[in-house]
Amino acid sequence: MARHYRISIWFNNRMDIRESSSALRRILTAVLAVVAAGQLWAAPAVAELRNGEPGAQAACDRIEGDLAEAIDEAGVPGATVAVVTPESVDVRAVGEDAAGEALEPDAAMLWGSVSKPIAATVVMRLVEEGRLALDDPVSEYLQEMPTTDPRFRSITIRQLLNHTSGLPFGAEFLDVDAPGRRASDVIAAMEDLELVGDPGGAYSYSSVGFVFVQAVIEEVEGEGLAEVESRLFPGVGELDDVSPGARFVGNRALSWRTPRDGAGLGYGYQGGSVGALAGFVQDSFGERGAGEIDEMIEEPVDSSGGGSMGLGWRVRADGVVWHTGTVPGYFSAVHIDRERQVAVVVTMNASGLLPEEQLLGITEDLFEEVRGNEGDGGGFGGSPVGLLILLGVAAVVLVVVGLGIRLRGGRVRAAFWLAGSLVVGLCGWWLLPALLEVPARYLWLWVPEVAIAFTLIPIALFGVGVWSAFRSRERGRPRARTGRGQQRRGAVGSGSAHP
Repeated sequence: MARHYRISIWFNNRMDIRESSSALRRILTAVLAVVAAGQLWAAPAVAELRNGEPGAQAACDRIEGDLAEAIDEAGVPGATVAVVTPESVDVRAVGEDAAGEALEPDAAMLWGSVSKPIAATVVMRLVEEGRLALDDPVSEYLQEMPTTDPRFRSITIRQLLNHTSGLPFGAEFLDVDAPGRRASDVIAAMEDLELVGDPGGAYSYSSVGFVFVQAVIEEVEGEGLAEVESRLFPGVGELDDVSPGARFVGNRALSWRTPRDGAGLGYGYQGGSVGALAGFVQDSFGERGAGEIDEMIEEPVDSSGGGSMGLGWRVRADGVVWHTGTVPGYFSAVHIDRERQVAVVVTMNASGLLPEEQLLGITEDLFEEVRGNEGDGGGFGGSPVGLLILLGVAAVVLVVVGLGIRLRGGRVRAAFWLAGSLVVGLCGWWLLPALLEVPARYLWLWVPEVAIAFTLIPIALFGVGVWSAFRSRERGRPRARTGRGQQRRGAVGSGSAHP
């Protein structure tokens, strides 16, 4: 913008073409010099993180301090971070767990959708071994498939991994507290599942698609996905003692029990320590891992937000490979710069729909700092969807209260408050989930402040209605006469009858 502004001034002052070209060349030279200087500065910033390099300790200390400051501002109880290079993994922990105890660097957390590229990598290993092919139909491996649409039988493994299968997000089948349930059993129960598009068509992010991925892996391997992944990637899936997580209620993160979905290891319920996740990421710098990622991002599809989606991994325009993940109580992110051979892995023990973009911004800032760039990811204020939900709640309540106050007549007002409590309750627990196409329990999982509001407000309105009905009944009763008034009226009556 500044360059176009200067060019317009030059032409307005009737500068000749040669002078304009000369000035333009000087500007371009300056820009290239700044870019080159930035690259030269960034290279040492990455190099000093290598094992044995002077300043590595100071660089990781600086990142640790920045993370501590960022999560304190965001209200997150604690976080762990790992800076990964081909030669080293440096792990740090800041803050507390959701129970108020100091967070340890080896604290196990759930990784949310970062589970997806892990499951996709397992698939690539099976492809390498010749045990399946990416373009095989899923129906070749699974006996139980939805029968509501014949297109289900044409969905391929590749389409599951890059989210072009036509499957919906599938909220009604996700985030269930059932550690023992199997992916194949969940698929067998998908009688009402409908496709949102043709298999192989447009990108549509689908977590339920990775339930199918998990089922295929378990069928081919003959054991659970947890056992497969922990065997391939040491430390992954060690979840006997998960550090407590928290959910945001307003701007406060409160300790809250997280569901554990045994059929969700492929889409979001895998986990472990940040060191275990960093070890998985470090494999991508080796010859085998680099070859796998090359194939996984060879033909990415356009996804929302201007980026693209490979097989399990997201890809930025600058070539950075990344993914984030969130389940109730936890948030994680992986960012990999394959050119500079450095990655940043972050796990946090808090989640919520409203602060999700802010948490992503924190991880992006740390990654850019490690790369030697100036990050600005923390500028996001939150998800507009969550904000619109909160505004909708406020609007409904204001309308109901405003109409109730204007009504006159005790019985009419009481009936209105009672009906209002029913309307608000239905809006919150039926209409809103229907509009968002999620089950009502998702309010408790992702926006508990909204769930609390739609629980307490109808109760309050119902209470006002009962109180109004009681007052109306009291006012309708004839008032009892006092003894003195009765005596006075009796005396007057006696005098008039018997002078």
